[in-house]
Amino acid sequence: FGMPILGPEKMINYGKWTSKNLHLQMFLRWENGEIYDLPQDYADMLGWEELGQIILKAWRQALDPEQTILYCENYGQAGAAMRFAVPEGVPEPISFNGTFAIWAPIETQAHTLIYVNDELGEDIQQIFSDIQLIGRIEHPYARERGTQVYLCQKPVQPFSNLWNRHIQEVKANLGIQLE
Repeated sequence: FGMPILGPEKMINYGKWTSKNLHLQMFLRWENGEIYDLPQDYADMLGWEELGQIILKAWRQALDPEQTILYCENYGQAGAAMRFAVPEGVPEPISFNGTFAIWAPIETQAHTLIYVNDELGEDIQQIFSDIQLIGRIEHPYARERGTQVYLCQKPVQPFSNLWNRHIQEVKANLGIQLE
């Protein structure tokens, strides 16, 4: 369970065998207290390459890739982007989750957003007139299954207004003073 050397199907079978024969389910219990087929840390990593490819597809479809930022709702999504999309030219992801928030830029002049989240927030819908769902993680065992990637373009108001307001709140909550 500590080293992900087995593929998903073999790991599921191993988990079932361990539960039945050794009465050990602790490795299959996730943070929500439920028992699943795979350990949580294992399932967290499934779908990363798929997510990276969807992000890359969104970036390639952007009208102005140079004025595009990538926002990931959590550090796992950001990690997947770092591993599988950034090496292909996509800008480094921004996330307000965990320590990623420390490195988020204070200002942006970007007007295009690649947005990675479980759902599209109302604030995003109010800012962009052109929002396309590019894809979602379909891997059957991925913990992030269903996570969506949106390409948000043609802001009806400056995206920087929302960004600057939100980043100030995030950094203040972290105790980071803005210059």
